[in-house]
Amino acid sequence: MSDLRRIHRMRGRAAFPLLSLLVIVLAAAGVLVHRWKQRDAAERAVRNGPAVASTAPKRSVQVATMGHAALLAAARRALAEHRLLAPQGDNAFAYYLEARKRQPHNPVVSSALRELFPFAVESAEQSINAGHFDEAEREIALLDRADPTNYSLNILRAKLDAQRKIAQTPPPAPPRAKPVAKRVASAPESTPPSTPDAEVAAPASPQPAPPPTAQPSAAPQLAKQTPPPAPPVQRTPPLLLRRVQPAYPAAARRAHRQGWVDVGYTVDVDGHVVDAHVVAAEPRHIFDLAALNAVRYWEYKPAERDGKSVAQKVQSRILFRL
Repeated sequence: MSDLRRIHRMRGRAAFPLLSLLVIVLAAAGVLVHRWKQRDAAERAVRNGPAVASTAPKRSVQVATMGHAALLAAARRALAEHRLLAPQGDNAFAYYLEARKRQPHNPVVSSALRELFPFAVESAEQSINAGHFDEAEREIALLDRADPTNYSLNILRAKLDAQRKIAQTPPPAPPRAKPVAKRVASAPESTPPSTPDAEVAAPASPQPAPPPTAQPSAAPQLAKQTPPPAPPVQRTPPLLLRRVQPAYPAAARRAHRQGWVDVGYTVDVDGHVVDAHVVAAEPRHIFDLAALNAVRYWEYKPAERDGKSVAQKVQSRILFRL
């Protein structure tokens, strides 16, 4: 009997590590599936555009009364419905931030906020481009709570201030029409009254014509009136100082996909990249987000015109090669 018990104990000890390994593998697979669903939902949310709180009806959600599991479930549901940053109080970032507030070291929440941050930046930029400045300011404040040291926030704030100034600048007044000078009709010259033939005086003897006077040449006068040529304008293009390589999309790497993206943007007077957008790509919608997220972190020495910094539009091609 003792031998049988010893054999059973040895079998139980051998099976325990296998069960532990199986549990760890299942947990890791669950985390990977959860992250993949988050990224897929975020990409769909960005493609479909931000849900603007100023036009969408606000939902009364008691976030403070929700448990941690309920907050995570609400965040996943908001991602599936493309509510990344809006409406106010009922979006994925609001739920994840509340969950992190209760459990600051929760790895699931920290990973979700980190992976969704680039897509949320894209959503806030779309709000600025659409002219929803108050909504964009609220979304930037929400992003600041998630990662206050992220450099993308400085770019978003600068773009928001610039767009607000453009919107507040009144349009130039139309030029006034010059008054048309009235033409004064010349009075007809009076003709002298006709006299009888007898009273017509005899014509006087013709006087010799005076000798023609030499007219001064007009060439010197024209030469004096010609203004001197304007000095040439000194221009220098923007100079790239810091280039951030794009992250290769995991799905494209697994499928061995390669391609390129042409990104158009403006280098402002401070050397920052603003208004980044995709001009062309091959294939489409595979590398677009990775290229845009990388270009936004590039830094330039701004273009100059006559020694003064000026904004200039630039287009760059980003290659994705394995």
